[in-house]
Amino acid sequence: MDIQAEKLYLIEQLAKVQDVNVIRQLKKILSQESESVIGYRVTGEPITPEQLLKRVQEAEKRISAGHFTSQQDLEREAESW
Repeated sequence: MDIQAEKLYLIEQLAKVQDVNVIRQLKKILSQESESVIGYRVTGEPITPEQLLKRVQEAEKRISAGHFTSQQDLEREAESW
């Protein structure tokens, strides 16, 4: 199917939808299309470049503050499994 046929199919299916939650989900998906998405959480929620940058900065702060577990510590812990 070409893109126009796909769009037409979706329009036809959308016209049949009676569940407002489905409409809301579609609106959410369509509004996210304009944002850059570089990945997804395990829940399926998209991750934008801004969100990823914020997570990296927060992780760097935790590392600088010494809030991390070293590879050595993980290996020692794994030995007791």
